[in-house]
Amino acid sequence: MRNTCWPHVAFAILLCVSVPAEAQEPSAPEERLVMSTLERNPGLQGQKEVIESKKKAARMAGTLPDPMAEVSLNTFQIPWVKLQDALGTGIELGFTQVLPPQSKRKAARSTAEKEIEVELRRLRTMENELSFQVRQAIYEYAFTFLVLENLENNRQVLENSVRAAEAAYASNRGNLADILTAQREVTRNRIRREEVAEEQEVWLARLDGFQEQVLDRQLLLQVPFPEPQAIPPVAEWLDKVSELSPSVLASRALEDLAESRVQEARLGHRPDFLLGAGLRIRDMSMDKDTFFALRAGMTLPFFHRRDRYQPALESSQHQRQGAARDTQQAVLNGRTALAVSWRQAEKSLARYRLYRDGLMLQAQLAYDSAVAAYGAQKADFSSLMQSLVAYYDSRQEMLQNRKEHWMGVLDAAAVLGVNPATLRREKNQ
Repeated sequence: MRNTCWPHVAFAILLCVSVPAEAQEPSAPEERLVMSTLERNPGLQGQKEVIESKKKAARMAGTLPDPMAEVSLNTFQIPWVKLQDALGTGIELGFTQVLPPQSKRKAARSTAEKEIEVELRRLRTMENELSFQVRQAIYEYAFTFLVLENLENNRQVLENSVRAAEAAYASNRGNLADILTAQREVTRNRIRREEVAEEQEVWLARLDGFQEQVLDRQLLLQVPFPEPQAIPPVAEWLDKVSELSPSVLASRALEDLAESRVQEARLGHRPDFLLGAGLRIRDMSMDKDTFFALRAGMTLPFFHRRDRYQPALESSQHQRQGAARDTQQAVLNGRTALAVSWRQAEKSLARYRLYRDGLMLQAQLAYDSAVAAYGAQKADFSSLMQSLVAYYDSRQEMLQNRKEHWMGVLDAAAVLGVNPATLRREKNQ
């Protein structure tokens, strides 16, 4: 007697194929995780210590050199030196202070302030890069749950396919190859789910490695993978690279520091002045009277103008030119990186919508037709499996484009040094 149970099992496969609900938009937990990492990252803490060190050093910049105290014992008898001769002739006590010009001291303070600004910009660049890495890891981790959900749905349908093939084989309507084909797909699905689970552990380890303690797992699980959203035209942001990019601003701070050092070098050939005073006690040559004396002097830097000060000025000028070129290159690199990231986000969004609104519907209909044809014994099992694999492959491609869109947005936000939410124009249509 003909066994008629296997067509009903095949139709049950159709009921297992469904499109999961839309994911939620990004929520506050993402920002809390980023801020927590920024507060606890050892590298950022170290850079903050460098900044404090520069601030302390800036307090010394432009201060006067230490004064020099002097004691002179005069009129020793030659060739024999006797202490009583000096005590009898006179003792001079005095001090001398070097007085650099006010312009030199001001330039030194300016350079110290510029060095602080360089370190602050370096800190901002490090924070921006770390924020990007944390958001990327958070999104990659959240994305693995979408992949696992897709694989789990696929697993359930594949197991039903195995049962359908076994039912067909038992009723002499199928063959052993159909069973083996379905079992092979089940095995491939299991291997892929194990790989994704390992990827989850890798992303967790990376997130933990950004700080000195384990990341809040409960808070991490509250971060959903967001739906793609439209972003404004890239032209609106390209001109803002030079104003917002942390890399450009860091290069500009180095350029300002180089300019300050040029000003210092230009003032290097100016003389420093010396002012001193002395008290000569019991001067025998002056009837043992005590006298007060003033001394004044100046350095003579023109003796070393060619071999010291001029080369120093030329060296600082070359450094300034190099820093200016670096800033120009940073702007070009930023604009290029922004355009590439923006293009990736836009193309991935377009492909995602193509899959969501067109290709997924076609894949679903093709699978429905294959199931119906197989249930009516008008199609073989291989056609059914091909349509099933095509459906889930299409869904995986749709999810991949969803991720690539956000990776592009994160890249663009990192170039500009802004929160990714700033780049969203409106909710996804």
